[in-house]
Amino acid sequence: MKLVIIFVLSILVIICIKADAAVPLLQPLDVPSSLSQNLKSFEPSAALYLSDLNQFLVASDDTTEDDEPLLFLLNVDNSVESKSIKIKGIKKLTDIESISEDHGDLYILSSQNLNKNGRDIEARDQFLRASRKGKKIEVKDHTELRPKLLFALSMATAPLLTSMQGRFEAELDVESHFIQNSELYIGLKSPQPQPGTGIILRVGDVDHVFSSNKLFQLQLWRSINFKRISGDDDQISELMPLDKDLIITTTTESGNGRLWRYTPANGS
Repeated sequence: MKLVIIFVLSILVIICIKADAAVPLLQPLDVPSSLSQNLKSFEPSAALYLSDLNQFLVASDDTTEDDEPLLFLLNVDNSVESKSIKIKGIKKLTDIESISEDHGDLYILSSQNLNKNGRDIEARDQFLRASRKGKKIEVKDHTELRPKLLFALSMATAPLLTSMQGRFEAELDVESHFIQNSELYIGLKSPQPQPGTGIILRVGDVDHVFSSNKLFQLQLWRSINFKRISGDDDQISELMPLDKDLIITTTTESGNGRLWRYTPANGS
């Protein structure tokens, strides 16, 4: 579960990057009661700036009691539109944690983790590729990613990943991804090899992720020791490529959240 303050900070960073604007003052999100009263909760977990609409597409951990596949629109004045967007082509989707865009396609990722009762629920295991025309979103491909990830991790040969064998089934938790050069990258919130060390996986060709029953291309891409700098048990919360760098947000169980600019080429 992500902290709302992390989400707000991420939005401010994206505003500055996209619009080259001065950083505005932090403001609470204005969620209309006509929207919130129909939701289990409104807990922002991901945002993507839509330049054609000059709005942010926002995901919430929870939607309705029936886990309807909903996304939301946030205006630049921090007001949330009263009408949500229902994703066509899938019946249930919950615990959405990450949204990205690549070559005109929209990618939506759920947490892949067990629910609070320790149950594996298909609606939490989804990875979607969708088309968007204005405010209409329709699924083009979707897959239950969790079993594919668990298989690939069980076959991994990188020592850091093999040292974590036996933990992935119970602890797998994903809050971030991005697509680069048609490949899928995933940041693990959990498990971590040591507290405060984040893992980023290169999963492989994104088309293959949707079309294949098993993934054989997964590799350990980067291991980042956040604790060496922060002294805290940071966990990866979001990833966003920017030129040759990555913008990363992290969260902690103690409540602290941080914003990082990471250079993969030299690990700084």
